[in-house]
Amino acid sequence: EFNVKFLDSPKSGVEGENVLNSFKFKSITSSLNEPILNSYSPSLESLLFQYGLSVYIPLFQKNAVDLFIFLGLSDKDLKECGVSELGARRKMLDIISKWHYNTFLTKGPITSAHEMKLLTEIKELREQLSECKQERQECESVIIELRKRLRECHTRSLLLRDHLLQSLQIVLPITKVAEMFSNFFSYFDDFIHLTSDVGSDFHLRN
Repeated sequence: EFNVKFLDSPKSGVEGENVLNSFKFKSITSSLNEPILNSYSPSLESLLFQYGLSVYIPLFQKNAVDLFIFLGLSDKDLKECGVSELGARRKMLDIISKWHYNTFLTKGPITSAHEMKLLTEIKELREQLSECKQERQECESVIIELRKRLRECHTRSLLLRDHLLQSLQIVLPITKVAEMFSNFFSYFDDFIHLTSDVGSDFHLRN
């Protein structure tokens, strides 16, 4: 926790101006029972290690979350990153809150507001990225389903082709037999006409 001591009233002169420039804060101290939290921590890994949360370092590395992004995470964001334990999320949110509090006290409201604006923009970009990833997953699912159906159609077309070939193998002999019968009847018809003509000539001669 941070213990903040306020001045009762600003003093005159140079000292008074210094007090006003420092937003009337006389001194800021942190508890000796926990690590010092300031804006000079070199990385998210070292910060999590200091607070006994090093087990989550691989999780944040997997999600490409660095210190700057971590400072803009909400409880919902931590859940999406895979931090399911309530106690761990509360501890992380407390770290984030203290970080911004300390940044405001040491850097002033303008710098702090600028950082908050950047963090908000980063958060919005992360949300857009998450939506894009979700849309991509949905598109990939549709593509997989279409490929599956295409393979099924291809398999069915092959089966239909084989069935058609088998049917043709049965139909072709029947067609040949029908052609033979057609030729036979044609020859027989010619024979009848021929015999009819011969009979007529024989009858006329007699």
